[in-house]
Amino acid sequence: MSYTLVVHLGSNIALHLDGILDSTVQIPDYLQHIPRSNRITARQINDISHSQKMSERRESRCSADITVIEALADISTKENSLSRATTQEDVENAHQVRMKARDVLRPFETTKARQKDLHTQDIRTKRAWTKVGAAERARIQNHVLETLTRKLKL
Repeated sequence: MSYTLVVHLGSNIALHLDGILDSTVQIPDYLQHIPRSNRITARQINDISHSQKMSERRESRCSADITVIEALADISTKENSLSRATTQEDVENAHQVRMKARDVLRPFETTKARQKDLHTQDIRTKRAWTKVGAAERARIQNHVLETLTRKLKL
């Protein structure tokens, strides 16, 4: 014996038993069908928060100082990667490279312009999520209002 639940558009659910229509169940009015949520991608959030623009500004400031470029290159090599370290010696070597690069990178990362960019990007990202959430709530509210007006007209 197999059961199949078939959901129809509207407020009825039909329960089929072995392919024969067995019964129909009425959905209560207080249950609302909520529409699917909007799909938000990371790229859309990056566009809204201007993260690409901020990274380009950081790279242009970084390109002015050769020592910063060399320190970042040393950190990002495979043999100095902490995620690829398999022995204690590899971990210690990676930490030593980071400690040497720290003195070069600290003045670059703590400049007022860099801190302002980070603060601005953080604010823009928070505002982007707020805008996305508000748009989603408005969309669901409109859907519920349309559903209620349709039911009241009937």
